[in-house]
Amino acid sequence: MVADASGGRAVERNVLHWDAQDAPARQATLTRILIRISREALQGASLDSMMQGICDCLVAELPVAIVSVLLLDDDNSQFVHEVYSGEFTQSPLAATGHWPITVGAAGRCVKLGRPHLIRDIAIDPDYVPGNATARSEYLVPIRHGRRLHGVLNLESARTDFFGTEACAVFDAVADLVAGAIHFARMADELTEANRKLERLSMRDALTGIANRRQFDARLAQTWERLAREGVPLALLLTDVDYFKALNDSAGHLRGDECLRRLARIC
Repeated sequence: MVADASGGRAVERNVLHWDAQDAPARQATLTRILIRISREALQGASLDSMMQGICDCLVAELPVAIVSVLLLDDDNSQFVHEVYSGEFTQSPLAATGHWPITVGAAGRCVKLGRPHLIRDIAIDPDYVPGNATARSEYLVPIRHGRRLHGVLNLESARTDFFGTEACAVFDAVADLVAGAIHFARMADELTEANRKLERLSMRDALTGIANRRQFDARLAQTWERLAREGVPLALLLTDVDYFKALNDSAGHLRGDECLRRLARIC
C-alpha cells in the first residue's frame, strides 16, 4: 500500500473540481453520490465488493484522500478487517492483522460511539498518518441497532470539506454500510443454522451416529455407484440380544446407556 503520483493528482483534481462548484452544485453532487452508493449497497455481489465500491466511489468523486471501512471483532476490542480506497501508506491493521481500539482516532470513535470530526489532524494526538496530503478526518460509527460493526473513515486534503451537508451524506453512507453488514451476517448465520439442522436431521439424538434417513441415502448412493462399477456390495446387520429384558429389568436409562455404548463399539 504505497502512495503513487497518480493518486496525488487525482486528489488535486477533485479538490479543484469541488472548488469550482457553487453550493447547489455541491449539494447535487453529494445527492448523486448517495443515490449511487445506495444502489451499490443493494446490488453488491458480496459484502467486500460492496464496501470496496463505496470507497472507490467516494474517492473518485470527492476531495478525499482516503476512504476506509474498518470492521470490529465480536467484542469490539479491535479492528480485524479493512477495505479502503485512495492514496494510502500503511495502517496498523495491514501491518499486524489487528488494530486495538486503544490506538488511533478510529478507536476513539468506537469509544465515543458517535460521529467524530477532526478539523486539523496536525494537532490531534491520536491521528495515525495514512496520507501525506490529508488535513482533516471524519469518522462515523457503523452501527445497526445496538450492534457496532466498525467505523467509516474519511480523510480530506482540505480543512473545510467536512461541512454539515457533507457529513450528513457520510452519516447516511455509514447507515447503508451497517444495514448491508447486518443482512450479510444474518445470511451467514442462516446458512450455518441450515447446515446445523441438516447435520442434526441425519444423526440419531441418543447415540450420535447416523440415523435411518442417512443410512437410506448413503445406501442408495453406494448401491448406484457400485452398480455402475460392477462391484459387489456387502451389508452387515447386527442385532442386540435380550435388549427388552434389559429395559424391563434395569430401566430405560440403563437401556439408553447400553445403546450409546454399542454405538461407540460399532
